[in-house]
Order: sequence, then structure tokens, then C-alpha cells
Amino acid sequence: NPDGRPLRTPSERDSASGGGLNSRGKRSGGAPSTAQEFRTTSSVGSVGKLQALTTSELDSKARLDQVMSQPKVIVENKADLTVTADDLRPMVRKLEHSAIVETLTLGFCKIDDRGVEMISEALHTNDTLRTLHLWDNKFGAAGGEALGQALAVNRALIELNLRTNDLGPKGALGIAKGLFKNTHLAVIHLRYNGIGDQGAKALAATLMQNSTLTEVDVARNRIGLDGTEALMKSMTHNQTLTHLDLQRNNISDKGGLAVGLALKINTSLTHLDLEGCRVGDIGTSAIFENLGSAYYAMTQSHHGQVRRRRMPIINNRIRFLNLGGNEIGEEGSTHAGNALTINQGLTTLDLSNNSISDGGAAAISEAIKVNTTLLELSLAGNHINEEGGRAVGEGMTANSTLVALELQRNRVPWVFETEGFTSNLTVRSFQSDLNLERVNVWMGYDDYATGYRQDISEARERGDVERPLEIFVPMSRALLSVHCMANAIGAEPVGTVQSTLGEYLNQSTCLLDLNLSRNLLRDDHLRVLCLTSLTLLDLSHNHIGNVGADFIFNSLSKQRGGGGLREI
Repeated sequence: NPDGRPLRTPSERDSASGGGLNSRGKRSGGAPSTAQEFRTTSSVGSVGKLQALTTSELDSKARLDQVMSQPKVIVENKADLTVTADDLRPMVRKLEHSAIVETLTLGFCKIDDRGVEMISEALHTNDTLRTLHLWDNKFGAAGGEALGQALAVNRALIELNLRTNDLGPKGALGIAKGLFKNTHLAVIHLRYNGIGDQGAKALAATLMQNSTLTEVDVARNRIGLDGTEALMKSMTHNQTLTHLDLQRNNISDKGGLAVGLALKINTSLTHLDLEGCRVGDIGTSAIFENLGSAYYAMTQSHHGQVRRRRMPIINNRIRFLNLGGNEIGEEGSTHAGNALTINQGLTTLDLSNNSISDGGAAAISEAIKVNTTLLELSLAGNHINEEGGRAVGEGMTANSTLVALELQRNRVPWVFETEGFTSNLTVRSFQSDLNLERVNVWMGYDDYATGYRQDISEARERGDVERPLEIFVPMSRALLSVHCMANAIGAEPVGTVQSTLGEYLNQSTCLLDLNLSRNLLRDDHLRVLCLTSLTLLDLSHNHIGNVGADFIFNSLSKQRGGGGLREI
């Protein structure tokens, strides 16, 4: 899943991190001119060995078709060139009757409607292609209609990724019509296609009767209340869809109510992404009421006695729920806390970038004292202060299962110094029966992005943290992961860094992942740090030169216990 991610990754692939492609000019017809401008790779055999094929090795009229001899074909357009229908024709001819290619990726190739129509025609006869990625191209409604016609007859394709194109409502309707007859496609990605409410309604009508789709991604598609209500109504009938991504659509609080009603009936959804959908407190409350709440009903016993009984409403099927960036305040977070006290299914909950204050944090803290299934919780980027931070610490004291907690971009860096939080992590680290040595903690001020010097002054002036390095003194020595970005550690004397962070790294028993990016670190700071037990190390955006680089790679040769750095 190209859009799948763990809790709160630094950036999403769908936004392309603002990088984009470098344009190096075009030849007539849009054909690549050098091996560096346009590269294709293909996977050889089941062992996944990669074989590189460059355009300079291919015939001018058959540049693309020569890679169609391997099970996995990935075409990477490195020079922002246009792949025309004429360029695709040799490849398409082979695809029509290919018995080899199982995965085909043509991303960032500027393929237009005519090119997609040609590929669609090949899908009418191809019976081996399982995965087709056509993300970040230039086709629209006509291409969507052609693909829909192919889906109606194709019996091989399992995954289709059309992310970041221009299908619009009409193209989405064409896809939906094809899915009415399709009985094999399981995964479809349609984010960034502007399908709107009309396109969402067309897909909803398909989902009412479809029994093969398991993952649908319609994030960032200008879907409003009407489209949301149609999709949620389909969820009351569909019992096969497990993953639904509605991220960054304008669902609103009324759409949140529709989501809540769907969760009351649906028995298949396990992953629901509603980040940035503006569901607010009202929508959030409705969602959590159907994930875990209770009401009282009058029941009659077999003896004829009428009794008032507490009847729980619990949806334990949802495992992943993302409600980040939804204007959630104390009311919504309180309902979240109430649900978590009785819900036994949710393992990942993202409530980052909301307006949760100390009261909401306290409600969630009470829940995690008794919750035994939640593994990952993000409260990053909220309005949690000292009182809420202490509540979180108390909740962690009683919790025995949470393994990842995000608290960055709140004003609670001192939470690591509270007796309950710190002692809890320490005790959990050494009580093997609780299996709690896996706890990960993220901290930092990565919302300051205006410059290194300004980051330092602003963080201190706001009182977020007086001396960042002192945080390491009481911190558990048995954490696996510590992220401490943009805390101006390099502004401290080398001796101070050695006696705090240096001592922490020396005494750490199982630290594997360390992020010290954007900290003004210099070469002399690195020399007092022990880096020999890490597998993940982020030192980006510091002031490290050749001397520091030499020290890092010398450290790699001294890995403790046969460890190995996987990523730096």
C-alpha cells in the first residue's frame, strides 16, 4: 500500500513532501534522451533481485516494451518527460498477451487519456497483471471511463492505484460502473482526483453490492456531506471493506454523525482515516459513542419483572482510527476517553493536531489506566499543559500495554520528569512479565520551522523548556525509541551534552532509534556520544562536517552485540 503508514510519519507520500521532479527539457515526442533522464527497473523472479534497464540500452521504437519480460515493471520518470500514446504502444502490445508481468507501475509519466485508453484495451485480454499503478499522470474522465470498461471484463487485476490524476465526477462514475461487474479487484486508490460528492455517490452505489473490495482510498477529493452520507449508508450494507480513507475531505460534524451511525451497524471496517475532515466535537462524540458507550433500557425478565439494564454499545472491530486535525476539544476527547474504558478492539488512535486541553487529556488518561488493547496513541500538537501532562503520567503508571506515545508540540516536556511517568517507564522496563520494555516516546518542537536561531529563542521564551538536556537525566534507560528534534542541544557546552545526553546513551540498555535532527549539533558534540547500539539514527539538519562523519562511521565498526545500523 503506497499510502500505508505507521502512526504519524514525518510526511505523507501523497503530498510528495513538496519536492516534485526536476525538469530537464524534452525531445520531440517526449521520448527520454539519456539513461539518467528516464529509467526503468524490473523485478527478476520471486527473490526480488533488481535488474536495471536504461533507455540507452533500448531500441528507439521499443524503449518500454523490452522491460515487459519480468514479473515486476517500474518505470521512473526522472526528468519530468511526457510519455505519449506512441511511446506506450510497444509496451501495450506486449501487455495484451503477456503471461509474465504481474505488477506494472507508470508514475509521473504524464500519460494522457489516449495512453490510458490503450492500456485499458490491453486489460480486456490480459489475464496475469495483478497490480497496476498509474499515479501522478495527466488523464481525466475519458481515461477513467476506459478503465471502468476494462474493469467490467478483467478477471485478473487485484490492485489499482490512480492517485493524483484528474478523473473528476465523470471519471469516477466510469470506474464505479466497471466495479459493478468486477469480482476480483480488492484495492483501489483514488485520492487527489476531484471526484466530489457525485463521484462519491457513484462509488457508494457500487459498495452497496460489491463483495470483493477490501480497501478504498478517496482522500482529498472535495467530498462533502452528501458524498459522505452516501458512503456511510453503503457501509451499513457492505460487509467486506476493511480499509476506508477519507482523509482531508470536508465531512463536517454532520458527516461525523453519519460515520457514527455506520459504525453502529458495520461489521467489517478495521481501518478508518478521517484526518482533517472537520468533524469537530459533535462528529467525534458520535463516532466514539459507537466505539464504546452504554445506555439504559427497560427489559422484562421471564418472571415478568421489568428491570432497568445497562446495555453497552461496543464496536471492537475498528483497529486503526485517525482523527488528527479535526478541531476536537474537551467534549470530543471526553467521549474518546469514555469509549476507551470499555472498547477492546482499538490498537491505534491518532488525536494529534486538535484542541485537546488538560480536561480532555485527563479523560483519556483515566481510560488508559484500564484499557488493555491500545498500543499507539498520538496526542501531539494539542493544548495540553502541566495539569494534563501530570494526568498522562498517572495514566501511564497504571497502563501496561501502550507501546507508542506521541506528545510533541504540547507544552509538557517536563512530563518526563514527573515521578509517575518516569518510574512507570523504569518499572515497566524491568518487569518482563508485563512486556513493557517496548515503550517509545517522541518529544520535540518540530513545529518551529522558521530557522535554527529563532527556534532556540522562541522555545525558551514561551517557556516550553528551560534546559532541554535535563530531560534525559530522569528518562528511562530502557526505551527503544527517542525523538528529540529541534531542541537546540548544540547550543549547550560540550561538557553539558556529555554529562546528560552522553551519559544517557552510555547507560541506555536497548535504545535503537534516535532522532536528534535540527539541534545545532557540531563535530565536537558527536565525539561525546555513544552511537554503537543504534539501528536508526537521524542527525539531519545539523552542523556536522567531515570530522563528525568520520566519527559516526568509526562508531559503526564498533556495533555492540553484533547490531547493525539500518538507516542513517
